Order: sequence, then structure tokens, then C-alpha cells
Amino acid sequence: MALQFNADWSERTIPWHSRLQVRFVIGVLIIFTVILGAGATFMLDFEVESVQKRRIEVAKQLGNVLNNTLGAEMVKKQLKGGENTDLIWDNIQQLTDKMREASGALRIELMSQEGEVLVGTDFSLQDHEYNKSEDPECAGCHVHGATEFPSIVIQDEQQKNVLRTITPISMERSCVECHEEQTNFLGMISIDFDYTPIKTENDQRRLRFILMVLSTGGILFLAIYIMIRRQILTPIEVLMEASRHLARGQYDARLEVLKQNEIGRLGQTFNHVASEIQKAHEILELENENNYQSAITDGMTGFRNKAYGEKALREAISNTHECSEPLSLLMVDLDHFKHVNDTYGHLAGDRVLKSVSRRIRHILHYSDTPVRYGGEEFMVILANTDRKGLETVGERLRKNIEEKPFVIDDNGVEIKVTTSVGGSICFKGDRGIEALIERADNALYQAKGSGRNRLVIIEFEE
Repeated sequence: MALQFNADWSERTIPWHSRLQVRFVIGVLIIFTVILGAGATFMLDFEVESVQKRRIEVAKQLGNVLNNTLGAEMVKKQLKGGENTDLIWDNIQQLTDKMREASGALRIELMSQEGEVLVGTDFSLQDHEYNKSEDPECAGCHVHGATEFPSIVIQDEQQKNVLRTITPISMERSCVECHEEQTNFLGMISIDFDYTPIKTENDQRRLRFILMVLSTGGILFLAIYIMIRRQILTPIEVLMEASRHLARGQYDARLEVLKQNEIGRLGQTFNHVASEIQKAHEILELENENNYQSAITDGMTGFRNKAYGEKALREAISNTHECSEPLSLLMVDLDHFKHVNDTYGHLAGDRVLKSVSRRIRHILHYSDTPVRYGGEEFMVILANTDRKGLETVGERLRKNIEEKPFVIDDNGVEIKVTTSVGGSICFKGDRGIEALIERADNALYQAKGSGRNRLVIIEFEE
């Protein structure tokens, strides 16, 4: 296997009936069926022909022996001055009987050129004369215009299938004295073998061959399937599993490339693509974080903006179980800040705002949230802070701004700035942020109305 993927959790694998595997199995089965079918057909035909050829070869050998024996007997007859012809045919009869027993032939016959049975192992056909145009046993060859001496499967007069081989009795020079007609053969030797054992043997061979082909084909198919499953299908499943991890946001998904082949190159390509996606995702996350921070942060002071501050206050109220735990709010406004802008310019005013924000942040706890609520107005959310803590933080903030002048330009010009601070405490009856902010605002207005540069706290209003 060219690829390997290790993950903390495993997704389901491709089912066996998936399209790729089904097409592969069907394709391989079709190929094997065609190849093995064609091979089996050829081999079975070859085996059948082989069995028949062996029988035919035996029949021809028997025919040749009879032919030669008959010729030798005729020569002896001539040398002895006309020996009794009946004795010759008796000897041939005995020879045919022995041949039939030795070879397992069903029947052996010697026939004249006209088809008359001269001698044979079946005495019921003695002197029988076959008619090539009418006799069913002869029609198999003669009706179809056979010009040579055939070997053919026919049905004999008992409707039994037999393999018949015809061997000609050749015309020799020694035959001229008795046979004056000019012909290529004087008669025929017909040897029949029962076709039933031949067919049985063919069927047994066919069965053995089919079993061999099926077992061999099954082994080959299994071997090829295992090889392709291991080398192709399993790596594809591994690649798909890694792709699913990548699609679900696990951008560190990587494949272990085990082999440098086509599948291995595919795995390397996947790793490269996954790496590029991970880099792009990290850049996008960083950009999103920067954009988010920019969206919730005031660019001048670095504090959270008003929208985020109100959202944070809602979450703080929810986290304190509807104000069952301490939570306080400060509203801070710079006194006469419009005078600063009108007298020294907006750049000077910006410097004052930045310095004020730094001083506010310096005295706050990390769990507190400073917010730029308006132009020169700030809101501070004080987590886990009761009235005493609220007074302490509010007074420290006011004094920190009042006691030290602010530098408003590069020449070192300094001005004093004071601030009015209003505070309020969250109560269980506060279902939202509006009541809490309204009380802190009212406290701020009271601080301004009573001379500015002071802290006023309103716990609750009638």
C-alpha cells in the first residue's frame, strides 16, 4: 500500500458495494469469464478431439493390420497354387475376433467395394450389403458427398451411437491376377467403437477441466483482487478519509507516503494541497481576528467600542446570574473637554484622550473592561466588584487623571484635566443593561451638576 493515514478517530470506510469496487469486480469477472470461457471451450474441444483421435488411430492401426494380413494371405494363396479361399477368410475371421477383444471395438467388418459384408465380428450381418443411398448408416458420409474414407459418429441399426472408422483395402500388384478392374481400392474395413465410453470419458475430462479452470481462475481472481485492493482501492479509501478530515476543518491532516509510485505521487499532491490550505486558513484566521479586533476596538484609545461594551455588559449580567453576584459600572466624562479642543486644537484633544485611556487601563484589573462610550465619555465594567470596590476604583481613577497634567504637544505644553465619574451597582431586579446604564448616567450628571471633578454613586432609584 502506497499511502497510510493516522488519525485520532476513524470515519466509516467505503462500503463493499461502492461504485468503484462494483465496476472493478464486474469488469474482472467479465474478463475472466471471456478468457476462461474461450480457453475452456478450446481445451474441451481439443480434449474431445484427442480422445476420438486416439480411438481413430487405434481403428486405423487395426485396419492396416487387417489390410496387410489380407494381402499376405492372398500372396500365400498364389504361392501355394490356389489355396482354399474359405480358409483364408476363416483366418481373417479369427483375427478380427481377436482384434475386437484386444481393442474393445464394438464391431469389425470387411466389406467389398459394393458394400457387401465379407467377414466380421457380427454374424448377423454376414453377407449383408449396405446401400449407400438408402442405408441410414451410410447416409452420414455419402449424403453429404464425402470423397475420403471418414471417421464419424453415427447411429447403427440398433440406434446406438458409434464411432466408425473406414479404412480402404488397397489395390496391390499381387491383387491384379484376381482383380482385373482398375480401381484404387478393393473394399473397406469398418471398425466401430462404442461412443458411450468415449462420451463418458469426454464428460469426465470436461468436468475435471472445468473444476481446474474454476479453481485456477478463482485463485487468480482472488490474487488479482487482493493486489488491486491493496495497491489501489485501499489507498483511495485512505485518501478519501484524509479528504473528509480536511473538509471538516482538520487542516493538519497528512498522508504518510510509503511508495514512490503513482498513488504515492497522488498522496504527495494531497499533502501539498493540504499544506497550502492550512497556510491559507491560518492567514485567513489571522486576518479575521485582526478584522474582528478592529471592529470591536476604538482606534484612538485601544478600548472596546460602544457596541462591544454593551454586548460585554449583557454577558457580564448573564454570567453573574442576573446580578446575584457583585457587578458594578462606571461612567467617566472629561470635564470641559470641548474647551480643550477649541483652545488647543483637536490634535491636542486626541493626545489627552490617549493619555487618559492609558491612565484608566493602568489602574484596572485584567477582568475589568474599559469602553470608549462616546467622544470624551468612557464606560468601565467592573467584574466581581461591590459598592466598596466601586468607590475605591472610581476615586483612584478620578485622582489619577486630576493629579498629573497632560502633555498636549511636542514642545512640552501641559494642561490639567479633570473628570466626573458616575457609578452604579447591578441589582437582581435589573433584567437588562438599560437600567444599570441609566443609573450610572444619572450619577454622572449629578457629579457634573454638583461642581464636576467628583464621584457620585447611585445604588438604586425609586
